[in-house]
Amino acid sequence: MHSVFLVGNGFDMAAGLKTAPKLFLKHVLEISQSADAGPGAKGLAASIKKDVSAWSDYESQIGAHAAAFGEGQADEYLEQASDLCNLLGEWLLEKEELVSSEFVGSNAAGCMASMASFQRQLPELQYRMFEDVRRNRAHEDWHFDVACFNYTSLMRRMYESAGGRGAILRGLGSANCRLGNFIQVHGSLESDEIICGVDNAGQIANEAFASDCSVTKFLVKGETEREVNARERDHEGLDLIASADIICIYGMSFGASDARWWSAVRSRMVENQNTLLVLFSYKMATAPKTFSAYRRGKLLDEVIDSFLLASGGLEESDSIRGRIIATESGKVFPFNTQLEDRQDERASHEQLGQ
Repeated sequence: MHSVFLVGNGFDMAAGLKTAPKLFLKHVLEISQSADAGPGAKGLAASIKKDVSAWSDYESQIGAHAAAFGEGQADEYLEQASDLCNLLGEWLLEKEELVSSEFVGSNAAGCMASMASFQRQLPELQYRMFEDVRRNRAHEDWHFDVACFNYTSLMRRMYESAGGRGAILRGLGSANCRLGNFIQVHGSLESDEIICGVDNAGQIANEAFASDCSVTKFLVKGETEREVNARERDHEGLDLIASADIICIYGMSFGASDARWWSAVRSRMVENQNTLLVLFSYKMATAPKTFSAYRRGKLLDEVIDSFLLASGGLEESDSIRGRIIATESGKVFPFNTQLEDRQDERASHEQLGQ
C-alpha cells in the first residue's frame, strides 16, 4: 500500500526558511539596481515592477514574459529566463546555509513519522475513510513516498536522517509503516540542476517561441528534464501518483506551471475509486477561529475548489469530491525549532560586529 506526499515550498517556510516568492522578487529588484547587474536582470526587473503580484507565480510569468519579445529575439528571452533561474539558485543557496545538521537531526524523526500518523487528528468520519482503504490490506506494509518540488536539500536530509527508504515509521501489528521512495522532482541546488519554467509550450505567450524547440527544451519542465538534463524525474514522480492509494499535497499552490501534476492526481482518483486525496491547507491553518458551520464549510469548499479548478474544472467532479479531505497544514510535519530564530541571531551578531 502506498501514500505519496507532494511537498512544496511551504515545507521550507514551515521550518523557518524565508523563501516566500515575494521575498525572492524583492531580491531580484534589489540585484537589478546594482552597478554590475546585467541586461537580463534589468529586463526582468522592468517587467516585475509592472505587476509584482502576478510575478508571485514567477514560473508562469516566465511564459507570459515571452509576449514582450519579437521575432529573432529568442536568445534575449532565454537569457532573461536563465538569469531568473540563476538568481533563484544563488538566493536559495544563501538560505540553505542556515540548515544545520543539528536542526535536521532534532526534527527529522517527528516530521517523517507524522506522515504515517496525521490521520489520527482528523474528525472521526475522515479517519474512517483511511481505515476503509486500509481494511483489506492490513497484512501489507504501508509505504510513504515523497515527491519534493523544492530545490533545497532540507526535505531530503530529513528523509535520510530518519533512515531513508525502508525505515520503519511506526508499527501496524503484523505490518509496518515505512519510508518509501524520495524524488526531488525539479532538481536540486546540490546537483546544480534546478528546473524553473512552464508546464507546457502553450503557456509561452509567444507563438513563434512556443513552437521553437530551441526555446521549449529550456523552458518546458518535462522537456528540460529529458533533453537537457537527461533525467526522468517527472515520469518517476508521476508514476508514484499513478500507483498511490492516498495522495497528500502539502505546501503547494495549485499554479499553472505544475498543471500536469494536478491533472495526474485527478486522473488517479477517477481511475481508482478508493484513492483518497488530502489537501493540507495553510489557509485553513491561519483562518480566524469560527464556531459557524457555514463559514467552516465555505472555507472547506474554497480549498477543495482550488484544486478541482486547477486539475480540470468543477464539472464532472462529483465522483472525486467526496474523497478529498481538506485540513490544516499544521497536522503534519511538526518542527521542534524554527530556523528563523537562527537567522535573527545571525543578524544580531552582524549588527554587533561579531
